[in-house]
Amino acid sequence: MTRSRSLTDGDVKIAQRVKTARMLASISQADMALALGISFQQFQKYEGGANRISAGKLALIAIHLKLPITWFYEDMTTPETADAAAKLSAGALKIAMEFEAIHSGGLRYLATKFVNGLREYEETKPKEGVDA
Repeated sequence: MTRSRSLTDGDVKIAQRVKTARMLASISQADMALALGISFQQFQKYEGGANRISAGKLALIAIHLKLPITWFYEDMTTPETADAAAKLSAGALKIAMEFEAIHSGGLRYLATKFVNGLREYEETKPKEGVDA
């Protein structure tokens, strides 16, 4: 018996997060496919949202990208947050991922203060034609 299951919005969001994480890790689609033991075309279908990613494959992807599997499910219940994350630049996402890897509360506090200081500096400095 053949069952046809259409992809859900959640499946597509997971596919988007896989692509984002892979790109931030600077890993090619071909290298990911090789690591997962699948064809390059199959991995393209996963990332494109054409094919659902099984739980087992998602676990392997998480291991290869050195991310907790829960990262792929974050913000699935709040469309507003997911939309906001989708609008972030690759640099902002990279910073967020690096911040999440910091376990020390003190270091997180210092990192937040540093970024806030940079923002405040930029808001108060005279506008120039070219950034320094």
